[in-house]
Amino acid sequence: MKINSLSKHRIKKIIGCFASELTAIDTAQKLKIHRNTVNKYYRFIRESIASYQHSQYEIFLAEHPSPEKFYIGWHRNLGLTLNPQPDTIHYHLSVEGRHVFVGAEVEGQTPTGTVLSEGQQQEAANNLSNDNVVSYFYNYAKSKLTKFYGVRPQYVDLYIRELEFRFNNQETTLAPLIWKIVSQKPISLEEGSETTAIH
Repeated sequence: MKINSLSKHRIKKIIGCFASELTAIDTAQKLKIHRNTVNKYYRFIRESIASYQHSQYEIFLAEHPSPEKFYIGWHRNLGLTLNPQPDTIHYHLSVEGRHVFVGAEVEGQTPTGTVLSEGQQQEAANNLSNDNVVSYFYNYAKSKLTKFYGVRPQYVDLYIRELEFRFNNQETTLAPLIWKIVSQKPISLEEGSETTAIH
């Protein structure tokens, strides 16, 4: 598929569906676009968001060189988990206000963050202290990822970054922000295709 195969208007429609959390199948049916095309744009959107969140994390670290870290992990059979164990992709979370910042650990290594207690998890919805914001994010992400059970390991990071983005922008109209983010990133939807920028 060539990069210019969809108009800016159509791309914005795809972004609108993505922002509304429609699946690629639902978006393809709604916009009458081939599912594979939607999948490619969805992946590009997620990659753009991941890059954006990484830059936000770097800004956060510059302002908070030694933040407190909390552990979460992704296990291919259990999904998102708070219990350290083998064969888990480890992440740590840090908090500023009601925003979370995700940093990745190396797969299979012992996590460096604090493991949350069951009590902290139960309190999260009612008491948004810094510690419990992590639990609130965990519960939020856990429920969102339920529909993505069986995510391939190479795509887990994209989904985690997307949820970090959505969580931190719950009071923001997402579609214009996503458009701004993807407009700044060169796009290549196929291996070997030329890259260009969306304007």
